[in-house]
Amino acid sequence: MFSRLSSALLLCTVGVMSDEICFEGFVMDNFCINRGTLLDAPSITTLINPDLHSLHCLLDVAQCTASGYELLSEPAEGSNTYGRAYRLDATGNTLVLAHGRSIGMGGGGCTTCTGGTGNETKGLRVTVKGKITTPATDSLPATIAVSEVLSSDVGCVGGNTEPDVVLGATSAFSKFVTIH
Repeated sequence: MFSRLSSALLLCTVGVMSDEICFEGFVMDNFCINRGTLLDAPSITTLINPDLHSLHCLLDVAQCTASGYELLSEPAEGSNTYGRAYRLDATGNTLVLAHGRSIGMGGGGCTTCTGGTGNETKGLRVTVKGKITTPATDSLPATIAVSEVLSSDVGCVGGNTEPDVVLGATSAFSKFVTIH
């Protein structure tokens, strides 16, 4: 009996991890998430004001770019704190860098930005498509194998694929699933 249940749960988990997802939200580097404040604006709490995160910090600073990126979910009703929704894989990190630099205003503080398709200086939002490869833990969001990073204007048909677990500043919030 236990082995059948274990097999059924394993199949459910593998099925969930191979599903295509789409998510639109703010990008935050792991270095600033772990600090709790923005590196170049230490009075700003990371998960409260991602819209104030400079593209210079996100795309130029070695500690930030080397740490990788996560996507943030909108604050829950009655809260002002964004959630840690998904972690990006190495391909996603590279694609976020390229996209952010292409829409960031060159000369606007971001030294690697070209401003080719935009004039952004703060608060990088993107639409990401990919597959979940690693489930969330109590300290890390689920990891996405990213296939595309697009403008936030593209959005997701049918809305965001909400994660099963959203991490806050100090805790995880889970969606409970009942299996019959």
